[in-house]
Amino acid sequence: LLLLTRRQTQEQPPQMLLRLVTKRSAADADGGASADTSTVLATLSDPAHPQPGLRGIGKSLIKYERADGVQLSGTLYTPAGYEPTDGPLPTILWAYPREYKSKKSAGQV
Repeated sequence: LLLLTRRQTQEQPPQMLLRLVTKRSAADADGGASADTSTVLATLSDPAHPQPGLRGIGKSLIKYERADGVQLSGTLYTPAGYEPTDGPLPTILWAYPREYKSKKSAGQV
């Protein structure tokens, strides 16, 4: 049986693969039961990463308190390979311009 499959990961863009699927006999299978196996016959596409400059960037959730006591949170993105011991980096902070009815709802994640 020939199948066309699509595979991708968080690091690898989608690839199209042509696979041959065969059924092994009970004697050949590891668990003693018949099992399907597949062999990649051809890689039909191998695209380059669409945004290579974004590979390896760090992403973390930070929480902080505003001067008036409102608890806020945000996402911190750091360059690939950055370690806190490397020192401070230039920072852009953008606060979504929306009004909240309570301090609790303003700090929701």
